[in-house]
Amino acid sequence: MGKKILKMINILGAITPQNIAKIEDLIGDDLNISIRVIQDKIDISKDSIGNILHNELNVHKICKKWVPHILTDENKKNKS
Repeated sequence: MGKKILKMINILGAITPQNIAKIEDLIGDDLNISIRVIQDKIDISKDSIGNILHNELNVHKICKKWVPHILTDENKKNKS
């Protein structure tokens, strides 16, 4: 239980207006930036960065993957 409390204190301590502004600037410059790159640039934990992104800035990374759509011959006929 002690580790969870320390983790929350670290996360809450990193949520400052300065860190929020820095992260907002970084994602404004590059929408594809990763949490790891943000961490390298401003030196706070990934958990803190995720918390700022999701809870303070209300942004979420959406990844799309192209998946081939395979139609049967019957599906193709019905589509025409």
